[in-house]
Amino acid sequence: MTSRATGFRWTAIRRSACSLVASIAFCFPSLGCITMAGDQLSDIEVRPLEIPPPAVEQTVGNYSFHLDGGKLITSNKAGREVNKLILERWKTRGLITRETYVESSQFTGNAEYNLTLSGRQEGDSNVILQFLSGLTLFILPYWVNTQFDLAYTIEHVDSGKKFEAKASESYLTITELLFFPISPFAMGGALRTYNRLADHIYQQLAEQGAFSPETLAAKPIKEAADRLGHESEGQPSAVERLRLLDELRSKGMVTDEEYEKKKGDILGDL
Repeated sequence: MTSRATGFRWTAIRRSACSLVASIAFCFPSLGCITMAGDQLSDIEVRPLEIPPPAVEQTVGNYSFHLDGGKLITSNKAGREVNKLILERWKTRGLITRETYVESSQFTGNAEYNLTLSGRQEGDSNVILQFLSGLTLFILPYWVNTQFDLAYTIEHVDSGKKFEAKASESYLTITELLFFPISPFAMGGALRTYNRLADHIYQQLAEQGAFSPETLAAKPIKEAADRLGHESEGQPSAVERLRLLDELRSKGMVTDEEYEKKKGDILGDL
């Protein structure tokens, strides 16, 4: 019981400190800060697409947000903000034409790809230092380290093929009254972090073939696969269906197991 009471008391102190810092910050609009990118990811150059950039429908899955002094919550809002910054980077680089948000799992099929974000975002800070910083009117600085562990799943709508990518990075925010003159440049480190996440996630997906011409041209191949049913009047001959099945396997659209099963079905109709 004593341990539980101590825990409640410490949580109350942490929340009071956060409230004090927030209240003082509101009273001092000239408060300044600076952000610095982490070192988990490097800066990379993403190759442009070989074909016209596709459209994307995006949503947020299981995404959690935790700020020191508060509880861990599932936050659609925080996830949407991350998605917005990641996909804005993709649009700026000419990697996608547009992105549209949809509610969880309510994809419409009106874009070439369905994109789902999951993962976590955590802000770590010394609450006591925040309290002392507030008492000194932010002459004494405090900092918050924001860590991102992102996981993306992207599905090509026409073929149903799915690809996954993961990336982790962070940025440090230092808040101090004397940083006010450099406030216009304050978010440079945070932006660099988002750009690194966006570039590395895209590169992972591209290396898996998510945006290859073969994947984007998969619609006629999928339609061809649907024609590999039983032979009847007006349907392709068994020879044509076997030739088409060979083509699907060579393009990676069917597995060896699926190939053998369908081949057996076709030969069984003879």
